[in-house]
Amino acid sequence: MDTSNRRSRGGSSSSTSRRRTFSHNSSTSSRGKFHTSRRRTGGDSSRNSSRSFSRGGNRGRSPRKMPTFDPSRFINTNPVEMKEEVYIPKNTFDTFNINSKLASTIAAMGITIPSPIQDQVIPEILNGHDVIGLAETGTGKTAAFLIPLIELTLKDHNRQTLILTPTRELAIQIE
Repeated sequence: MDTSNRRSRGGSSSSTSRRRTFSHNSSTSSRGKFHTSRRRTGGDSSRNSSRSFSRGGNRGRSPRKMPTFDPSRFINTNPVEMKEEVYIPKNTFDTFNINSKLASTIAAMGITIPSPIQDQVIPEILNGHDVIGLAETGTGKTAAFLIPLIELTLKDHNRQTLILTPTRELAIQIE
């Protein structure tokens, strides 16, 4: 392959080329003028990398201004005081009517009072109802559905339960 006619990129050779630019100066006349200037090509890549010549799109205009995100626009400057309601559970793990060994294991873990999601969901699942529970992270949603499933499996040893999780991390937590 003949490479003698190819231009060198970033080599040590330096040469000059003519560059034609167009400018419109409103003070001289209503028509623009072409200017010819010499620019250096070649040389080391650090000299050339600082020059950026764009083609089309934004000729003669200032660069496009990108919108910025100001989080202070979303901060409530006049917050309303909210009273945090304390949930009073209707059940304890002893009154859920679950296996005594399961209840003692839960008590040995130091859990005596169910969280609001557990208090409301466990009796429904034990009664055979389908439940969709929404609660904040760390409120015990996993235990809220696992405790009744373990109880139902202990009552019927032929029962099989399939639990699908959207992420591997949640599957490891449930395991």
